[in-house]
Amino acid sequence: MTVAERGEELRAADGVRLHLRSWPVPAPRAAVLVSHGLGEHGGRYAALAADLAERGIGVHAIDHRGHGLSGGARGHVNRFAEYVRDLEQARARVAAASSAPLFLLGHSLGGLIAIRHLQTHTEAPFRGAILSAPLLGVAVRAPRWKVAVSGLLSRIAPRIPFSNAVDPGELSAEEEYAAAYRADPLVHALITPRLYTEMMAAIRAAFADRDTVHLPMLVLAPEADRIVLPEAVARWAAACPGDVDVRRYPGFRHEPLNERDRHRAVADVAGWIDGRLA
Repeated sequence: MTVAERGEELRAADGVRLHLRSWPVPAPRAAVLVSHGLGEHGGRYAALAADLAERGIGVHAIDHRGHGLSGGARGHVNRFAEYVRDLEQARARVAAASSAPLFLLGHSLGGLIAIRHLQTHTEAPFRGAILSAPLLGVAVRAPRWKVAVSGLLSRIAPRIPFSNAVDPGELSAEEEYAAAYRADPLVHALITPRLYTEMMAAIRAAFADRDTVHLPMLVLAPEADRIVLPEAVARWAAACPGDVDVRRYPGFRHEPLNERDRHRAVADVAGWIDGRLA
């Protein structure tokens, strides 16, 4: 099903321009708010939006600051809480436009942002959350010198961009997807020292506050992920209270919703949402 993308501009509390994408459907049964991963943007979820539209589910996606069509330095954030505040602004905008039950979907870095949002905005009326390979442990090993000086650079030169060391070939075994990712002019491969240290602090906070999230969660866990540590995701999910459904995908790389057999993960997401609407 082809769904036309619509875009609108939001203004963050500190003045940064934010871009919100929407793939609306008539009389939606539910809506999904997407929080994308490092270096990419919300527009890369158009295929998922088309799949969910066939089931009467609308999709919305924020371009995080420093990504896609949003403002801000590429791959940079002053404080991780800025991502969380921006996501809450997007949630409020989507909720104001529709009364459909709203679900949160976060992938990779966007999964960590989603987790910190759920942990710090426990009153947000999400019906449930889907976490795709959430960034709870880093499998990509940065050079030792980068790790060693990251704290110092975060203080004295926080905005110096470095490569994030992510190989697009590790995102999916689907070669056409990796090629499209490399060719996408809105994708970047940057991370600054401040974003790195804020990201590490957010991972620690996600584990420390893991008992604060009580809404239903679906965790998509690709077992051949060499970007996020699968064991860290499993450890966090096992420690969370309440209804946590972990779906494991042997042989899947970092992006289960963009793998060769992506229909399996998409069907899991759609079926899980349906189960929360009954």
